[in-house]
Amino acid sequence: MFHILVIDSTSIVQGKAFKQAYTSSPVDGINLIFYESSMDIICISADPFELFGISGIFDHYTIDEEVQAFFSFIDQSTSTSYSSTAGLELHSPDSEDQKSLRLSAKSIFGASQFEHRFFSSRPFGNFESLTLRNAGEDCLELECTELCLN
Repeated sequence: MFHILVIDSTSIVQGKAFKQAYTSSPVDGINLIFYESSMDIICISADPFELFGISGIFDHYTIDEEVQAFFSFIDQSTSTSYSSTAGLELHSPDSEDQKSLRLSAKSIFGASQFEHRFFSSRPFGNFESLTLRNAGEDCLELECTELCLN
């Protein structure tokens, strides 16, 4: 039996297949983004309890911990997208309010490499990790006009 699911706003859809007497599938998903932008978009989904709160990586930044996440990248210049599961951790954790993040490709999370040309100026398209900088000391020189957190 099939059910129709109507989605008309930005949403995160994740699923897992189950069948009696079989091993369940890995979690797979998609970030559906209904948002017009001239900038590239990266959307990260993870268990909120693993990010924030008593045992979350943002509140316990001194502990070197990695959580499972799902991310989507939308390249506005080529109208292409890429999605993958990844390990997510704080990059160079410190007490600053703005924290940089690192996405790591690991086979325990699904992919051992991110296979996409994220940077058009680079001739290669395989990455073991991606660092999402917080802009640090040059934040006044950068113009960040759009932000989408899920």
